[in-house]
Amino acid sequence: SDIEPLVNTAMSGGSTWSEDMHLVMTRKGYPEDTWWSFSYSPLRDDAGKVVGLLDLCSDTTAKVMGERQARVLSELADLTARTRDAAEVQRLAAGLLGRVLGVDRVSYGEADPRGERGVMTRGWTETGASLAGEVATLADFGPEISDSLARGETLRIDDIETDPRAKGRLQPYRDRGVRAGVAVPLIRNGRLTAALVLLEKAPRPWSDHDVALTEAFAARTWDAVERARAEEALHALNETLESRVAARTAELQEAQEALREAQKLEAMGQLTGGVAHDFNNLLTPIFGSLDLLQRRKVGGEREQKLIDGALQSAERARVLEIGRASCR
Repeated sequence: SDIEPLVNTAMSGGSTWSEDMHLVMTRKGYPEDTWWSFSYSPLRDDAGKVVGLLDLCSDTTAKVMGERQARVLSELADLTARTRDAAEVQRLAAGLLGRVLGVDRVSYGEADPRGERGVMTRGWTETGASLAGEVATLADFGPEISDSLARGETLRIDDIETDPRAKGRLQPYRDRGVRAGVAVPLIRNGRLTAALVLLEKAPRPWSDHDVALTEAFAARTWDAVERARAEEALHALNETLESRVAARTAELQEAQEALREAQKLEAMGQLTGGVAHDFNNLLTPIFGSLDLLQRRKVGGEREQKLIDGALQSAERARVLEIGRASCR
C-alpha cells in the first residue's frame, strides 16, 4: 500500500523519485522502521509498450537515524544547559528519550556502594506517574543479567518471557509489568554506580538505533548530572566557606579587641606602678623626717600630736596607693 501508487505511475509510463521515504519492513523477523531513497522508471519494449520498471534504490536508514540522533542529542544539550539541578537533568532527559523512542517508561537508577541494589531516582512514564523511590535488588533478576550490568555491558531484552538469561527468574519482571527493556550501566572506579533503563510492558524488538541513542543519552546525561552535582557541591562549599570566614573574622575581631584592652590595661598597670613607686619615693623622706622628729621629742605635747597625726596620714596614703596599684 505504501509503494503501489508509485508502481502504478511507473507502469503507466511516468517516473517517480522518493527521498528518505519511511517504510515499515520485516527484514529480521519483525516489523521495523526503515528509510529509502529510490526511483521507479518504466521499461518499454521495441514497440514502446511499458513491460516493466527499473528500481534504483538505496537504504538511507542509517543516515536518517544518524541525523535524528544528532538532533535529539542537540535538544538534550539545550535542555540540560538550562538547569544546574541534577534531579531536573535526569527528569528532562528521561522525558525527551521516552517521547522520541515511544517507550512506556524511562528510569534513572543509582546503585548502592556495593552495587547490589538499585534505587530509581528520577524517570518518565507515558502516564506521568512518578518512578522515584522504586527499589530493585540486582540479584533478583538473575546472575547473567546482573553480572552483565556489573561489567558495564548494555542489556537488551526483546521479550523477557523467552530470554534464556531470565529463565527461572521471571517473577520480578512480571511484578513490575515488564516484558522488554534496555539498560545502559554506568561504571565508575570499576563499580556499577547507575543505569539508564527503558522498560516496555509488551515485547519489543529493539533496533540498533534505539540502543545507540539510549547509550548516547546515558553518557551525556550522566556527564550533565555529575557536572550539576559538582556545581551544587561547590555552591554549598562556597556558602559554608563564606559563613566560616564570617565567623572566623568575628572571632579575630573579638580577639583583637581583647588584645587591645589587655594592652591598655598593661600600659595603665605600668603607668600606675611607676606612679606608685615614685609616690613611695616621695613618702620615704617624709616618714624619715617625721619619725626623727617624733623620736627626738621635738616641740611640746601639741607638736608631738601633730607629728603623730602626720605619720598616720602618710601611712594611710602609702597603703591606699599600694591597694590602687594592685587593683590596676
